[in-house]
Amino acid sequence: MNSFENIISNIYCFLQGISIESVQYLGWISAIVAALLALTTIVFSQQNDKVVQMSIDLAREIKLNALEENIIFPEITKKFNKVISLLQNQRVYKQTLVLFSITSFFGLILWIISGVGYFLDMKTAPDKILVLFSTILLCLPLFFLPFIIMNFNKEAPIELNKFKRFGLDSIIEFFNFNEKIKTDTIFKEMLSTKILIGIDNKKKIYIKLMNEIPVTDFAVVIVLGKSNNDKLTFRLTSKGKKELSDKHTLLPNDKNSFEGLFEFMATSLSRYNEIYITSLSGDAKAVFKLNKVSTEENKILFSLNAFEKNKSFIKPVLDKLGHKYDTLSLKTQDKNFVYFLSRSGKSNWFKNKLIKMYVEKIKD
Repeated sequence: MNSFENIISNIYCFLQGISIESVQYLGWISAIVAALLALTTIVFSQQNDKVVQMSIDLAREIKLNALEENIIFPEITKKFNKVISLLQNQRVYKQTLVLFSITSFFGLILWIISGVGYFLDMKTAPDKILVLFSTILLCLPLFFLPFIIMNFNKEAPIELNKFKRFGLDSIIEFFNFNEKIKTDTIFKEMLSTKILIGIDNKKKIYIKLMNEIPVTDFAVVIVLGKSNNDKLTFRLTSKGKKELSDKHTLLPNDKNSFEGLFEFMATSLSRYNEIYITSLSGDAKAVFKLNKVSTEENKILFSLNAFEKNKSFIKPVLDKLGHKYDTLSLKTQDKNFVYFLSRSGKSNWFKNKLIKMYVEKIKD
């Protein structure tokens, strides 16, 4: 109990020791900070309001374009990218809002401490009451203003994830008003999805999935084959702030090399080549045939071909989607290889060992 009383006594002495001069200095600093924050917050709030309004106007135009009898998808794609660019430029405003909130709450704490010190220094009851209510009057706006400003601006026409990226589900939900634009139309006509496979200067195979609109939070499983028994299957996942336009590089395990792998991809037959697309939530799914657009010495380019409306996700595809890592599997009559797909093209020693152990585990 003596220890507790000592703590209370020390706090009381600290608060009572606050001088008028220190409170006056706090007042001067607060006035300068408040003026600077007010100016920057007003400027960026107005700018953010214009940005959001422009994105709302563009979103309205996109919906009108989507209702036309002959939809011009390249025009919709162009406007959609403009909406994305506008909304991603809110970063400066968000940073200013965070600075305003931190400064307000920090100032709130300082003024509460100063107010208590002033209160303890007052000798008469009227002075104490005046200081108490003045402190409350000052603290109320410092506490509530950040919340008011957060809710003041208009809502964006498309929901972003926490990394300020657009998820596949958000784009599909945006076009829910039009039955003609479904998942297959979005990928084939708007995103114009293409798959590029090549060999880099270090003789490593890389895979890139390219979209006209930057989108995240979905996965694809690509099947390339020469026959029903000779097929190559791999998964690419886009999650959070990572988009599938990032390069994925194959990392071999100790027993396998890339010998013949690129040749298998280049000589795969279109009738066996497919791509399975799903959002990470599983709400959106689509299956397409893959068309080989071009084959060069070190590059192969695939694009989406016919949409397979009644095609369901087959077991090897579901198995790929259920795995922990993005992997590539090659199964033929005489080969059975599994590779890990890395975004960076490298990994540290410990992680690489874990990957190899996992790859060996899932290998049939």
